[in-house]
Amino acid sequence: MAVYLILNIEVTDADTYGDYVKQAPATVEQYGGRYLVRGGEVTHVSGGCDLQT
Repeated sequence: MAVYLILNIEVTDADTYGDYVKQAPATVEQYGGRYLVRGGEVTHVSGGCDLQT
């Protein structure tokens, strides 16, 4: 079963996030996942997305 996950995050602790960035790829790979796109600036071209709760 294919699953696509899109995350829009705000980093509030750069040091801890740096550790996460180093460890996450191994976890993704361990479960057969792969990154299709990662990082970069986002430009909204239509509509919007407000995921904050």
